[in-house]
Amino acid sequence: MKVFKSLVFSGIVLLAGNIPFSSSGQDTTRQAVSDYKYKGWALTAKGGVFSPFTDVRSNNIAFSSENGKSEISYGGGLDLTHMFNSAFGLQANFLYGSLLGIAAKNKSSDGGQDPFSSLGFSEPVYFETDLISGGLSAYINFNNLALALIKANQTTKHDRWLSIFGTMGVGVVNFDSQIKSLSSDTVYSVAQTNAAGEVIGGLSRGISGTTTALEVPFSLGAKLKLSRSFDLGLEVAMHVVNSDKLDAFVINQSTPFKGNKDKYAFTGLGLTYKFVGKDKNNQYIEWKDPVEVMYDDFKIVKDQVTRLSTDTDNDGISEMYDKEPNTPVGSKVYGNGTSVDTDNDGVIDARDKDLFTPAGCSVDTAGIGMDIDKDGVPDCLDKEANTAADAMVDLHGVTIPKPPPNTGFIMPTVYFDTNSSTVKTTAYPDLAALAKYMQLRPEVKVQIVGNADIRGSESYNKGLGTKRANSVKDFLVTYYQIDESRIVIESVGEANQLYPKVYTVNRRVEIQEMQDNQNNMQNQNQQNQEQKNQEEHKH
Repeated sequence: MKVFKSLVFSGIVLLAGNIPFSSSGQDTTRQAVSDYKYKGWALTAKGGVFSPFTDVRSNNIAFSSENGKSEISYGGGLDLTHMFNSAFGLQANFLYGSLLGIAAKNKSSDGGQDPFSSLGFSEPVYFETDLISGGLSAYINFNNLALALIKANQTTKHDRWLSIFGTMGVGVVNFDSQIKSLSSDTVYSVAQTNAAGEVIGGLSRGISGTTTALEVPFSLGAKLKLSRSFDLGLEVAMHVVNSDKLDAFVINQSTPFKGNKDKYAFTGLGLTYKFVGKDKNNQYIEWKDPVEVMYDDFKIVKDQVTRLSTDTDNDGISEMYDKEPNTPVGSKVYGNGTSVDTDNDGVIDARDKDLFTPAGCSVDTAGIGMDIDKDGVPDCLDKEANTAADAMVDLHGVTIPKPPPNTGFIMPTVYFDTNSSTVKTTAYPDLAALAKYMQLRPEVKVQIVGNADIRGSESYNKGLGTKRANSVKDFLVTYYQIDESRIVIESVGEANQLYPKVYTVNRRVEIQEMQDNQNNMQNQNQQNQEQKNQEEHKH
């Protein structure tokens, strides 16, 4: 039962130690393990010695050295490791080196058979090959597995500097082995027979040929933490090859891949670079203590629960989600705790005296649009920036002309037939009255505005309105000698429909008396047009 409880506790620790909690808002009297950002990638460069465990070898424990040949061969490789948590990871392995095994004379005092003779050779021999291997292995940190079983009152008091690890996986190895005479280096290139006519070594003894075989590598190692970015390790790995051809000597020629399994070992030192970057809060995940992380994370959970149930500014949003912890009393808020600002003018509704300020308008501290000329239209909508103080304006801030003095004369409206600009005789009396009024008051100027109904295209109706206005102007100038400089024409086409369904009231010319500001604006427009015409003439 104790073992079962320990395993359950171990699993809880390993899972809890890797739950990504936010560290915001926690007690900062010390830097907790969970304040760090943990990284899981590392690259190891290693170098060491290869040793064979094959048929062609004198001693399966000690290394042999004969005639200038040694079973100690050198090589190296790379490991790329990714840790999923502090205890478990995945490692890609690559090795390159040479392998050499010697079958020489028996040097022991037991008088046993010479190793080369037991293999059927008449002289000492050796095999050699270059090999390349690669594979994928499960990586286990035994320290962190053990730490997961430590009691709560036995948490570590200092940083760890030693780590024990192991790997096991599957891979492939490529080799091209040859058996040679130890004295003459002559290659045993084909299978040979002994005095009894029996084949020595089975399948093509002496040359394996280029061969790629599956292998099962497993290892045990230890490493020291040199710094935040570097570790130094020692590793012993055994590779079990799914073939008996590694030494070019096959015991059973009918099953070269299913008989004896040749093996080789690699023992080496490795320098590991951990990809943690320059940020000192970044730490390699393998060196974190899962027990300490568990308690830190539980503390964070407790703190988050506290913040979840606290609402300091009483806006109805808990501190955990409140992005505005000091909301003014009485303010309405969004789901994230920020005060509502209906018109997005930067002034919250609780203080905004104009809740519908147009978009893009600059506002004062009360949320009212800036109005430099004080005409009641905010500057962002005002098309006349310097309106006179006593002027009346429209919704665009443009001055509305003051009505003319009441003279008792009512300006006429002239109506036209469909698609016609001819002044009808029924309009003669009204135009005669207008001419008489203008003759009696030579300072009066009028504006004649042509209109059309909605039938026809917009451009056509615009032109038709101009023709109708010109017809009335020509009538006054021709028959009553009214100075044409006192008459301004304009066409609005179909834009000003009195009643769209009754076409007769829209086929009209409206006449209105112009005020001084209109006269000035008209004169300015005429000057601008004359200047534009002169510039075009120059070009």
